[in-house]
Amino acid sequence: MSGKRWRVSVFLWAVAATCAVALSAATEEFGRFESRVPMLRAEISTLNLLNGLYLTGDQMTTLLAIARRANAERDRARIENAPLQREMEQAFLELRSYVLKGEAIPEDVKVRAQELNEQGKVALEDVQRKLKELESEVELILTDSQKKVVEDFKPCLVPPKSLGNPSRAGQARDPARGEAALERIRQIPPRRLEFAMARILAKHFEALDKHMPGTLTPEERQAEEQRIVALIRKARAMTDEEFALNKADLGNELTRTLDRRDAEVKEFQARFREPESLGKIGRFLATPEIVPLLEERIKLAKTFSPRQRRGLPELPEAAQ
Repeated sequence: MSGKRWRVSVFLWAVAATCAVALSAATEEFGRFESRVPMLRAEISTLNLLNGLYLTGDQMTTLLAIARRANAERDRARIENAPLQREMEQAFLELRSYVLKGEAIPEDVKVRAQELNEQGKVALEDVQRKLKELESEVELILTDSQKKVVEDFKPCLVPPKSLGNPSRAGQARDPARGEAALERIRQIPPRRLEFAMARILAKHFEALDKHMPGTLTPEERQAEEQRIVALIRKARAMTDEEFALNKADLGNELTRTLDRRDAEVKEFQARFREPESLGKIGRFLATPEIVPLLEERIKLAKTFSPRQRRGLPELPEAAQ
């Protein structure tokens, strides 16, 4: 090999090695990014909820103690059930091998897998029952308004306006959305109104059908359509001053049926929920992730308060 060709080969090898190292580093960095992002998203969402609850110092301290007990219960269950978990994994892998190949499953393999599966269910129900008891303790320290905030909360990176004001607790839907929709509708030129009205009604009923499909009778659907059309015409007929004074009520009126559907869906789900499954209070406020957040928030309590920063009124103290 000539000196020139040798130097080119060495150069290409060096470039390839550099690219490989860079790619490996980038892959490793992306792996860290992937593992960190979901945790950060969950932390931000939990902090949004905590900000919206306006917990007192006593409430935060009590909630932290309960959350620590919930973590201890999870750790206990994980340690005690580790042998069972390993047995279940082995049994399920063996069962999977037969199912994958479409072969007849030996009776002893079926029986073992089924027995271990039942043992796993019993262990899970035991943990759920104990966590449910801790969830009940959390409920005792929250005011009715705070419970409503948790019930209506949806995980988010940026909190809706309704989460920033406890006085809005109990409104199932942010009224600002209805207000904004009516403001846009007021800007539609008259010549395009009929066409726009058809699209507005189509989207409205599409949203209703998503919440609980097929429950509106033809008569109810017609009455709802007439209600929406009348509301839109009323909003468009107002002067700017009249609309500014009444837009909050009009926004709530626009979303009234959707709000009622939300309540119906929640009632339906609650009726058929497994008795030992955790509700939103347990899922959001008795999680492993909330412990370090509460510890940090308590440390910052002397210098930081969302209530002071936003100038909002305090919620009533939790019952002792």
